[in-house]
Amino acid sequence: MRNYEKRLQAIKRIADGKTAKVAFLDFRNGQYFLDGRAVDIQNIRASAIIIDDISDEGGEEDESDG
Repeated sequence: MRNYEKRLQAIKRIADGKTAKVAFLDFRNGQYFLDGRAVDIQNIRASAIIIDDISDEGGEEDESDG
């Protein structure tokens, strides 16, 4: 848990920086997508990359607590 907290703090520092670039990628069907276009993750120039894993099932997951 401590390692996770340190990583989260590092991401927060990067996101709070004035010159930081954060890239939000979608991951589905074994490929990474940026703004709807397939990209090679090795060629992304960013201070931090956040990946959203889109399930292949097509159904929406209920993430509510209730």
